[in-house]
Amino acid sequence: MQELLEADLLPHELLREYLMDLTLLRSKHIPADLCSEGKLMESADEVSIWLENLKWEIAKHQKVDGND
Repeated sequence: MQELLEADLLPHELLREYLMDLTLLRSKHIPADLCSEGKLMESADEVSIWLENLKWEIAKHQKVDGND
């Protein structure tokens, strides 16, 4: 994440939103009695979706910046 901040690939406000979302995902607690393979896969999917959205935003902003 530090690299994203230093590379200035996204507007700081948008990057801050993504960082907040990541913090929420990292803080998400799955109680031991509910910790099943399905719940772990669900959490992994949420992180994968977050990452794909972040990549899409970066590509979108690079395309816009390239057209300026």
